[in-house]
Amino acid sequence: MDKVNLDLSKTKPLFAQNTGVVLRTSVVKNNKGGETKTVLSELVFLDQNTTPIARIILTHATTINFTRMMVEHVKAMEKESKRKGLPKQPKVETTSESDEGRGLAG
Repeated sequence: MDKVNLDLSKTKPLFAQNTGVVLRTSVVKNNKGGETKTVLSELVFLDQNTTPIARIILTHATTINFTRMMVEHVKAMEKESKRKGLPKQPKVETTSESDEGRGLAG
């Protein structure tokens, strides 16, 4: 999968203490009089009180890609946790007209 830049500024982050996976299977009659079977994965994210806080439905293909991505992510997490020190944070400089007069710029 290609890397993309996502604008997450309008998405509220949630902290999930636990997760669950549910297999969803449904059968729908198609136009030809037959039936079409659909199998989906439902990811359920729970808070510390085991209250569901989010449900995400994934297709079979997305489930496979998500699994691959998470395996690589876990490897990166393990590597980072063993590394000494903190990563260098990029320097962020901002200025605005309202900040300049109050000595808050940069």
